[in-house]
Amino acid sequence: MGRPAIAPRREAPLRSDTVLVRRLLLYTDPPFEGSGVSLRRAVTAALPDVPLLHNHVDGPRVPLVRYSARQGIAELTGIGEGVPLLDQVRGALTFLVVGSRSYRIQGAELFDERLPFGVVDHAVTHRFITPWLALNERNHVRYQSSGPQERQRLLEAILVGNLLSLSKAVGHHEERRIAVRVEQLVPIVCHHKGVKMLGFRGSFAANFAIPSALGVGKLTSKGFGKVETVPRFTDTEELCNF
Repeated sequence: MGRPAIAPRREAPLRSDTVLVRRLLLYTDPPFEGSGVSLRRAVTAALPDVPLLHNHVDGPRVPLVRYSARQGIAELTGIGEGVPLLDQVRGALTFLVVGSRSYRIQGAELFDERLPFGVVDHAVTHRFITPWLALNERNHVRYQSSGPQERQRLLEAILVGNLLSLSKAVGHHEERRIAVRVEQLVPIVCHHKGVKMLGFRGSFAANFAIPSALGVGKLTSKGFGKVETVPRFTDTEELCNF
């Protein structure tokens, strides 16, 4: 059986829903030089009794608070039940302690955005800006023993599962069919806590809108699997009819 056909855009477009994404930016002195992992440790050490901040959910559940750092700024992103927690973090923290270093928090900003989320009526191209950790122990064996076409189908099925898990995490009940096409993913070796893992870089197309602040796959709370949407250059893109 060949690849699914691509059908022309319909007259009445199917619109996605939206999801609330809250971002907390922490400005420190000196500028923050840690990673998303070290930021998570600093926040959870200061707030040990808030379980959702710890993100001990590297199984099927999606972390509701993600940690990252760039250009000297510490950043937390909240979705679903993680959104109100960022107010608590902002009010409780005065320092970030990472190892022997202490960063005084001099300022904080909260940003709320309602962003498109869910099934749409056209193909959206997404690019991984950090490696996507797709495989668990079981499907890693299957991936390694498969040929190119079966590997592609496996990764597509995993991505659909990732998007359904993300939908559940933000309280979005998706009844429409999610279609994914993987054609430009490159396997790379990643390391986490001294463990070697197989990750993927590249892009994929889906009939699904994903806010660029979010990620999919394993260890997203630690910065893996972040996506960005590749801009649409025309309004005549075709409908995914997978």
